[in-house]
Amino acid sequence: MRSLVELAALLEKDEGMLALSYVLDTTPGALRARRDLFLTEAQEARYLEIVRRRRAGEPLQYAIGEWEFYGHVFRVDERALIPRPETEILVETVLSRDLGGKHIADIGTGTGAIALTLSLEAHPAPAMIYATDLSAAALSLARENGAQLEADAVVQWIEGDGPGALPEPVDVIVSNPPYIDPAEEPSLQPELSYEPREALYSGAPGAGGLAHYASWIGAFREKLRTPGWVFLEIGDRQAEAVSGFFRDAGYQEITVHKDYAGRDRVVAAQWMGLGRKHV
Repeated sequence: MRSLVELAALLEKDEGMLALSYVLDTTPGALRARRDLFLTEAQEARYLEIVRRRRAGEPLQYAIGEWEFYGHVFRVDERALIPRPETEILVETVLSRDLGGKHIADIGTGTGAIALTLSLEAHPAPAMIYATDLSAAALSLARENGAQLEADAVVQWIEGDGPGALPEPVDVIVSNPPYIDPAEEPSLQPELSYEPREALYSGAPGAGGLAHYASWIGAFREKLRTPGWVFLEIGDRQAEAVSGFFRDAGYQEITVHKDYAGRDRVVAAQWMGLGRKHV
């Protein structure tokens, strides 16, 4: 049998210890204090399968089959985009508002990470969360996560494209839409090729990845009660353009929020209806 240290060394950097922490249902820090630990035969077999898949180029998250987001563990696979730490900023920004009794829409829910985290973390609780996705496969994964986390009591899953999928106006719209320019694809990490393209790339090559913002921000107005709020994750060079889309569409209180690395990551805006002065 190989030791914990020997097994961890099968993957580069800290990935081995991170993968082992999922196999053993603990944390990397706790494992470093137990370097003499040996795995059971079943645990080692699972870890070696993760190593095989990771060495073949698959993202570590998919190889493990689950990933932590905002303190909760979600199932992840090729059906949906991998939840990323940057999106926790989006969730934090939404949770800074009083969501009690509100109707919320998560557009492009993917794994369900945003909708389910809001369901778990909002106090007082929202009345309803509509979680939409164009992909039936992504919605099936989101439903699995909802059942696993027992967090979907107020969540309604809807298959459909963009804001037009919503059955009624809501108080809050939140979305992490596709925002990568397809022209950037050759320079990106090869692991991204495993994730759904439709969840990553927006618009024509060279157009800045802004197509979904340009299309959706105006359309959101018909799906918002007044006053209503929109919270969108953005790429770190898109704040000015996305803020401009909101301004041109008549939204108010447009703010930009940075991620943990100090990069622009979220744009929030309030909708007060047509004919109201905006800033």
